[in-house]
Amino acid sequence: MPNYFYDTMKQTHEEKQVEDIFNNALKKAFLKPNEIITNPYKCDGLLIADNIKLLVEYKFNVNLKDPLERAKVLIQVIFYLKKFNENGDTPPNVIMIADRNEVFVLHYNSLVKYLDDEVDWTISPSTAHHKYKDITRKI
Repeated sequence: MPNYFYDTMKQTHEEKQVEDIFNNALKKAFLKPNEIITNPYKCDGLLIADNIKLLVEYKFNVNLKDPLERAKVLIQVIFYLKKFNENGDTPPNVIMIADRNEVFVLHYNSLVKYLDDEVDWTISPSTAHHKYKDITRKI
C-alpha cells in the first residue's frame, strides 16, 4: 500500500509545497471543515484546536539533525513567540518545525527562557540568526 504523505513529500521542490502537504495533514487531523490555519505575525502557520495552539515553521532541505541548523530555526520561532507576547496574545503552547525530511515538536516552555534576552525584537524573525549568533549558539 503506497504512503501518500511520504510519496508526495518526496516530490517537493520548495518550502511552499512542504507547507501545503503538512497543513493538509494537520487540518485533517485536528480541524473541523470550516476551520483554518492562520499566519499571525507572518509566521508559517498557527493551528488552534481544543487545548493545542500549534505554531508551525516550515523549511525545505534544511538538515534539522544538525544542532546549529535547528538553532537557526528555533531563534526564528522565538522571535515569533515574542510577537505574541508583545501583542497580548496567548502564545502557542506547542511548536512544530518541519522540513521535507525531518520534523520535531517541542513545548513552549522549552523556549520561554529566551524571551527575556536583551535583543532588538523588531527585526525580521528570519534574519535573527544572522544578527544574534551568540543566542543561536546558546540554543
